[in-house]
Amino acid sequence: MSVGATPNTDATPARRLPRHEGAIGQAHKEAEWLPRLAPHLPLAVPVPVEVSRPDFGCPWPWAVSRRLNGEVATVEALSGSHQAAEALAEFLQALHRFDAEPVGVAAPLSTRDAATRAAIASPSRPPARSLKPQQTKDSMPTTVRDARQDDWPQIWPIIHDVITQQETIPYDPGMSESDARRMWLLPAPARVVVAGEDQVLGTANMYANRGGPGDHVASGTLMVAEEARGQGVGRALTTDMIDWARRSGFAALQFNAVVDTNTAAIKIYESLGFVTLGTAPRAFRHPARGLVGLRVMWLDL
Repeated sequence: MSVGATPNTDATPARRLPRHEGAIGQAHKEAEWLPRLAPHLPLAVPVPVEVSRPDFGCPWPWAVSRRLNGEVATVEALSGSHQAAEALAEFLQALHRFDAEPVGVAAPLSTRDAATRAAIASPSRPPARSLKPQQTKDSMPTTVRDARQDDWPQIWPIIHDVITQQETIPYDPGMSESDARRMWLLPAPARVVVAGEDQVLGTANMYANRGGPGDHVASGTLMVAEEARGQGVGRALTTDMIDWARRSGFAALQFNAVVDTNTAAIKIYESLGFVTLGTAPRAFRHPARGLVGLRVMWLDL
């Protein structure tokens, strides 16, 4: 974070802007925690009074805080200062004494050990949810098959979760189930598939990217159930899409809008031979990271 260039007066608030992507979430963290911590600390902290929304002036959330009177702490100013060392020690001790339990943070696991062990040993506890078939990390699901009409009750929750999370697909989060069904279950010559047999772990649709002179390039969209991510489902769906595009005689496969922060998907695509042709900057509003880019990714077939 960096402090904005505002005149240094008592009445003027300080603006704190992230200078790199690693600090994108800092404004929201400070807005959540500093008001809770401030009453318990022996030193004043800059409590945020507002967190901005990203815009074209700044693509990430930024904070407005009350300005604190004082001097900039430098090594020269603090060198040999016993008073500063004592103040810092008191500050750290106060942080360690702070009890976050009243605001909903879990208590130490050690205080729950006996109850946890008893619950594990109880024969009456409900069975843990698991994926069928059981998958290991980076393993391939058993089957990618053509979707059936009776798969829709399992496909819709996956689509709904992905679009309402608003992190990976630029679809309307308010899309209704009927609109989603029309959008997803495309008729031939397009193709719709699911990963899994009885339990749907993910789904994809695939089609010509454009009509007329552009119909020699394929495109598609894939989504994975949240509980199945990291288990090879996305790779299996992408591999199946590539095979379909080759069988169908397409010259290439193009993904039109890969969110730049969707690093798991990008890693899969690149490992299968896709390259990034370009990135539209700040074209996607990420709920946590603000305005991020959308990639166009391409695979020659």
